[in-house]
Formats: sequence, structure tokens, C-alpha cells
Amino acid sequence: MQPRRHLQGSLFEEDRQTPAIPASQRSTLVRLIEGLLVEALADSANIERGTPTAETREAAHEQGHA
Repeated sequence: MQPRRHLQGSLFEEDRQTPAIPASQRSTLVRLIEGLLVEALADSANIERGTPTAETREAAHEQGHA
């Protein structure tokens, strides 16, 4: 099955209309995005150092039971 080009759109299209974010929600959104970035960077650092995370320890434990 081939992708349908006319249905695909770029997230970075200049003419793409995005909904306005209410000012009351902007600080919450920024805080959530910052938290996700910090978590992603921490996960990346753990992977690069080979430090097991809670998730990898749990996955290893589950594989031991299989």
C-alpha cells in the first residue's frame, strides 16, 4: 500500500493554522514540555552511560520469568 501524498501534510507548513493557546494555559503547557524534555534528556543520558533505568530493570526481570 502506497501513501497518499495528497493526505500527507507537513507539521512545518507555513500556512498551517494552529489553534491559539489561551494565556491561562501557556505556563502549564510550558511546564509540561520542560518536564518531557528533562525526562528525555535523562533517559538519553542513562542509555549513553549504560545505566539501567527502572523500566529496563523491570523489563530484564520480566524476561527472566519468560
